[in-house]
Amino acid sequence: MRRGPLPHKEGCRGEPAARPYKRCRIQGICVGGIGAGVYKRHGLFSVPSVWSVVTMMTMRAIDTSLRLYRKTLKRIRPAHLALHRLMDRIVLPGLERAGDFKTIADDPFWFRLELLTGQHETETRRLLERLARPGMIALDVGAHIGYHSRLLARRVGAEGRVISFEPHPRTFEALRRNTRALPNVTALQLAAAQAEGGAELHDYLMMSASGSLHYDEALARQQRARMGADDVAPRGGSDFAPQRYPVRTVAIDDCLEQLGIGRVDIAKMDIEGAELAALRGMRRTIADSPGLALVMEYNPSALAAFGHEPLAALAEARTLGFGRVDAIGAGGSLLDWGDEALGERETARLLGELGVVNLLLRK
Repeated sequence: MRRGPLPHKEGCRGEPAARPYKRCRIQGICVGGIGAGVYKRHGLFSVPSVWSVVTMMTMRAIDTSLRLYRKTLKRIRPAHLALHRLMDRIVLPGLERAGDFKTIADDPFWFRLELLTGQHETETRRLLERLARPGMIALDVGAHIGYHSRLLARRVGAEGRVISFEPHPRTFEALRRNTRALPNVTALQLAAAQAEGGAELHDYLMMSASGSLHYDEALARQQRARMGADDVAPRGGSDFAPQRYPVRTVAIDDCLEQLGIGRVDIAKMDIEGAELAALRGMRRTIADSPGLALVMEYNPSALAAFGHEPLAALAEARTLGFGRVDAIGAGGSLLDWGDEALGERETARLLGELGVVNLLLRK
């Protein structure tokens, strides 16, 4: 099995591999809320930097400020709108430049801020940091703009590799841009599925991260109904028209075979209800990866929209060889989901709240 970086050539099914290494904006240091570290000529090293300490302190200050803001200024609409304009025109672009990390302009500003400051899915990030080690092979299935891919790239280092799947054309361009300086990341504009073919990607919900291979009008109505009167979201307006994109699908087994990869150490999967089809398309990889750890979003509403009974879908995932399932909690802690009654209660709760939980599946 090849462990080094991919040569610069065509990737899986003709998709271009990641661009060659380029220097960071600040020579010697790559900065950003999604994992600051020191980059040296021959690889990535998780050496603490002054910037990483400053970033951590800034994230804590922002988190405190957001909690205070939601209790005060957000309830005063003129002040709320003015702050939103300030964030959108000055603060967020400044953070993007500082971190060399581009977000999607029509996403809610709070979501963009979370991505730029490393505050999105902090529990999952902490777990991924513990799981990913130098030399590992990692998959980021549903990579979005590279939030987790960049973290994984830093953790697996120059001898490891990260294969990132993202089918949305606009989001993929952001992913490719955000990982262009990482020679150990291969970005593929493909949707993971059970087999090679074509599909239609629907981009119609409040955030760009919610694109799905299935359109569910009931879910769209529920999400709009849950918007508060004070919420400011570019996609929440009546002028936002749902978008549809033809995309290519691929079985992960076939794709990895073309890339010369026979075994995977860690995988993150978040594809809005299409997880079961993707898992069916990576049976061989799962079987050939005895130490595989899979971090997967469990979204009962999205699974149901695909016609799956959520608990049955989770049970099928376990039959592929995963003997243990844990929910990822605060600080990356794990809660055993082996109890059937617990799974039923949590699934019912998530369905009622349109909620999701990230799970860790291990052999």
